[in-house]
Amino acid sequence: MLRSEVTTHRFAGAGASLVVHESGNRCGPDVVLLHGAQDLPLSFDPVLEACPEWHVWRPELRGHGASEHPGSYTLAQFVADLHILIERFVDAPVVLIGHSLGGHVSARYASLFPERVRALALLDGLGPPRGPDDRQDEGRRREARRRIDELARPALGDEGGKGQRAPLASVEVAARKLLSNNPGLGLARATALAEAATEPCDDGVRWRFDQRIHSLWTSFSQDENESHWRAIRCPVLMVTGDRALEYWTKRRPHLYDPDRYEAELRRREGLFVRAGSRVIANAGHMLHYDAPGAVAECLDAFVGAALRDAPSTK
Repeated sequence: MLRSEVTTHRFAGAGASLVVHESGNRCGPDVVLLHGAQDLPLSFDPVLEACPEWHVWRPELRGHGASEHPGSYTLAQFVADLHILIERFVDAPVVLIGHSLGGHVSARYASLFPERVRALALLDGLGPPRGPDDRQDEGRRREARRRIDELARPALGDEGGKGQRAPLASVEVAARKLLSNNPGLGLARATALAEAATEPCDDGVRWRFDQRIHSLWTSFSQDENESHWRAIRCPVLMVTGDRALEYWTKRRPHLYDPDRYEAELRRREGLFVRAGSRVIANAGHMLHYDAPGAVAECLDAFVGAALRDAPSTK
């Protein structure tokens, strides 16, 4: 785990009390790193160990960990939380790195506040590929139904719909669940993450995230996203894993088409003014779980190039 000193701050976000962890070289470039849904900042420790010169800010997003679980989760609220964090703690412009949900939040912020963002790295952070008929009526109806399912899931999946999954018997059971979904973690890392990502409850332990965060996906559309991506002017790095398509098609098998997926990645890259891409070998959607060393290498090179193009005033 991360060896440098970590300072934890609590602050008022957009209607929610939030936590952010500060670490690294205080004289280095400010990097704000946003984790994905149902994840936690700690999961990026192996990546950051290889990037000791960064001054890193890692928030626990609303609905996760020690940050408040307010039950209200829209993309605008996540972006507002990020805006408050940067305004309060960080000397902008910053480098933004976002994985999955964190990528959506980071990209929207970079579009709306371009003067505050030096560079943007998206770790499988643009959502699932478009299907062959996503712009047709049938595709839109299917997507609308999926979004209703997402909203209904907490109430149908637990007693009273309070945003919690069924308890797990122990931290060890939670670790084995993480390991079964992400074999690249190894037992030691899976156990450390499970300890941080769960809390005791009457019947064992439960995950420290609010299941209602999935309502986020009903608060914006892919067309809206793409409009914002076109407005981003800073350098952008799109990082994907060579097995990421497996993740996106696990629950949406109609999306499985490797050729179309590759074409969709290229199309998305072309929406940004200054974008490049990198594919990490032997990695899926959880890139930092599967190949932290390779992720660190490409991010460190990207951040270094961004700083050379626009030197920090620190």
